[in-house]
Amino acid sequence: LYYSVKGSTNNRVIRMRDENGRGVEPTLVLEIEDFVRATNHNGGNINFGPDGMLYITVGDGGGRPGRSQDDTNLLGKILRVDVRGKLPVRYTTPSEIFYAKGLRNSFDMAWNPANNTLYATENGPVGHDEINMIVEGGNYGWPVEVGYSPKHRYINPLWDSGKRAIAPTGIVFYPEWGNFPPEYRHNMFVVDYNYGRVYRIRLSGRRLDRIEHFEVWMPAGFANTTFADITVGPDGALYLAGFSKIVKIEYRPARR
Repeated sequence: LYYSVKGSTNNRVIRMRDENGRGVEPTLVLEIEDFVRATNHNGGNINFGPDGMLYITVGDGGGRPGRSQDDTNLLGKILRVDVRGKLPVRYTTPSEIFYAKGLRNSFDMAWNPANNTLYATENGPVGHDEINMIVEGGNYGWPVEVGYSPKHRYINPLWDSGKRAIAPTGIVFYPEWGNFPPEYRHNMFVVDYNYGRVYRIRLSGRRLDRIEHFEVWMPAGFANTTFADITVGPDGALYLAGFSKIVKIEYRPARR
C-alpha cells in the first residue's frame, strides 16, 4: 500500500497480509519525506516488476521542481526497492534506490510484457504531458526540459501532448491471455484526469520505442467521471478507477 500520512506531507509504503479480507500486520517498507512541505506532486503509484522488485513513482514535491535532478532526495524519481528482505528498506544515499530521475509528476507506470520494459505517464506544467519509456539510470529532463526537446540532452518522451494538457494518469498493457480480439494484445491503454478519456496506443520498432497508432478509444466524459488508474482484471476486462466510481469495460462478441 502507498498512502499519504495524516498530519504530514510524507508518503509511506507499507506491506500488509490479507487475512480473511482484512489487512493485518502492517510493516513499513519506505518513508518518503517531502522536505518542501508541498500538498501536491508528492505521491504516485507502486508496481512489481518482472524482477520481483517493487517500483515506486514519486512526484517532485510541487514547490521546488529542481528536486527532480537532486540526488540527495527521493522526489521526482522512480524508485526500485527489494521488499523480500529485512524491512524497512535501508539505504546510505537516496540514489542507491533510484531507477530513473528527472520526472515531474508520474501518476502511474506499467511493464510491457512484449519487451519487459517499463513505461510511465507524466504530467507537464501546462501541456506537454508525456508518456515515457523508462530505462534504468535514465534522466527525463524535468525541470530543465519540458516535453520533446530537439537538443537531446535528456531522454525524450515517446509522446508529448503539445500545448494541450490532458493529465494522463493510469497506464496498463493488455495481456496475451485476455479475451479482447488479438489486435489488442500488448496495446497500451492510458486514462486521463482532465477529460475522462481512454486512449489506445500501439507501439512499434525493434525496441518498441515508437508510437505506431494513437487514438481516443473512449471519448471524454463517457462514464461521467475522470480517472486515476486503469488495470486488467483476471476476467480480461479493463477496470478504471474514477473519482466517483469504478468502471468496467468488457468485450462481448456480437451475436449472429
